[in-house]
Amino acid sequence: MIHKKNCLEGYLKDIISAIE
Repeated sequence: MIHKKNCLEGYLKDIISAIE
């Protein structure tokens, strides 16, 4: 679960980075 959450967090960060 934690690993999945961490992966999802990285996914969100990737989107934010793309927006910036």
